[in-house]
Amino acid sequence: MIMPKLSFVLPIYDVEAYLPRALQSIREQTFGDWEAILVDDGSPDRCGEICDEAARADPRFRVIHQANAGTGAARNAGLEAARGEYVHFFDPDDYLEPCLAQEALRLAEESGADIVMFGFYTELQRADGTTSRLSRSRPPVLGTFDYAGFQREYPKLITFHYIWNRLYRRALLEENHCRYSNHTLGQDAVFNVRTCAKPFGCMVSVETPCLHYTVREGSSVNRYHADRMADNFYISREIAAMIRGWGMQDQPEFRNALAYCALRDLQLGIKNAALSPMSLGERRRWLRGIMADGRLREAVRIVPLSRFRAVNDRVKLLLLKLHAYAAVVFAADVHQRKKRGR
Repeated sequence: MIMPKLSFVLPIYDVEAYLPRALQSIREQTFGDWEAILVDDGSPDRCGEICDEAARADPRFRVIHQANAGTGAARNAGLEAARGEYVHFFDPDDYLEPCLAQEALRLAEESGADIVMFGFYTELQRADGTTSRLSRSRPPVLGTFDYAGFQREYPKLITFHYIWNRLYRRALLEENHCRYSNHTLGQDAVFNVRTCAKPFGCMVSVETPCLHYTVREGSSVNRYHADRMADNFYISREIAAMIRGWGMQDQPEFRNALAYCALRDLQLGIKNAALSPMSLGERRRWLRGIMADGRLREAVRIVPLSRFRAVNDRVKLLLLKLHAYAAVVFAADVHQRKKRGR
């Protein structure tokens, strides 16, 4: 059996309006030795049919139909089926630049990299499908890094956990038994931490934008996640465990980065609570319970307001520093109501 150089893995659920664009962006790759594994995760719309049509027209598309089990299970099914030397994961509401496969594989082969990171465009999309804003981003670090160099630079990468702007050598994922968790939010962060917790050979990072990342109204980052209410700090906990494994947890740069990471989790938790069906009183009690952790209070104390770019996040951090927990919950509620009223 001839193995393709690259496997694209797409978890697919309820994205009928966007899926054709994503599939076309794969077809338009300037490098042709790829396979695309389309995992129909019990999608209720025509996604399954669209996938089957693509596979009939081009055998490089392979389709897996399964009962709905969530994005993590769909990605894992695709990874199990992948045959490529390298793997790229992306979601079907995003789409690729034609150069992605050729450029990322060139960098991987020239350097022997296990991981290639590249830049991307972010498109904020309204409910009617029009783009309200387009921006260009690049990774926080650029260059070629061995594992020791990656560890030194990690404080700059500690919250940069996208999977769709990375190419992975599949052997690395298999050797480290890397699979996705069943979290409904932040799977990419947990996956990347587990991928990088053990030594690898080399990582290359460039600013060339190779993908369009679409943020949609109603996307998962803007919905309530009940599992996060039960365990809000699973991302920062995974990161802290990795850094302890390196023996770097007491270095000031890592200690400060871990404090910021915990506050990122906290800010996401506060947003999630504001999206929940809980009453204001229940949210206040939830926040007070979380803030009983002395390490979290210390993180609130040492992280400066300037660490957060969004004004809303700065306001909430200031209120946390003042122990004004009821005001934090109220401010988050007002912010979400304003967003829904747009």
